[in-house]
Amino acid sequence: MTDIKVEKTIYELLQEVRLELSNTKLEKTGYNKHLNFKYFELGDFVPTATKLFAEKGLCPIFNIVYDSNGIEIAVLKIVKGSETIQFSTPTDTPSNMSGIQALGAKITYLRRYLYLIALDIVENDVVDASITENKPSIEEKKATDKQVEMIKGLYDEENIAKILEYYNIEKLEDLNLKDASTVIAKKKGK
Repeated sequence: MTDIKVEKTIYELLQEVRLELSNTKLEKTGYNKHLNFKYFELGDFVPTATKLFAEKGLCPIFNIVYDSNGIEIAVLKIVKGSETIQFSTPTDTPSNMSGIQALGAKITYLRRYLYLIALDIVENDVVDASITENKPSIEEKKATDKQVEMIKGLYDEENIAKILEYYNIEKLEDLNLKDASTVIAKKKGK
C-alpha cells in the first residue's frame, strides 16, 4: 500500500508560518516618543518571516495598485503556485513630508501594516492607549503664564476682582485653561 501525499493548502501553510513566527522571540525596536510605546519595525520580523515563507514555498509580494473604483490600495499577496491570499488596505500619503520622503514613508508603513495583518502579529492598540491615558482635560489644566499675563493686561483691578469672584478662585493662576481662554475671548470680543 502506498501513502498518498496530500499537499497542504496555501492557508494551512500560512497558518504554519504564523505559528512558527509566534514561537520566535521577536523584539520591538521601534519607539514612539510622543505616546511612549514600542512597536515592530519591518526589520524586526521580515527577515524571519521571509525565511519561513521560503521554507513553506510561499512568496509574499507587495504592491500599490488601483482597485476597480479607481481607489489606490496597498496589496500584500501571499503566493504559492496558482494559489494566492490577498491582504489590502486603502492608502494615504503623509502630509508633513514631501516628494520621495513621503513616498518612502507611505510604502514602509503600508508594508508594515499589511505584514502585521498577514502574519497575525499583535501590536499595542495606540488609539486605546492614547485615549485611556490619564491626561488632564482642558478643565483640569491650569491657565498658562501667558494667559494670566494677557488677562492682567486686558482687565483693570476691579474687573480682575470680578473674575476671581465669578470663578470662585483666589488668584488668576488658579484659572483653568478653558476658563482663561473664555475670559480672554470675552475681552477681545470673540
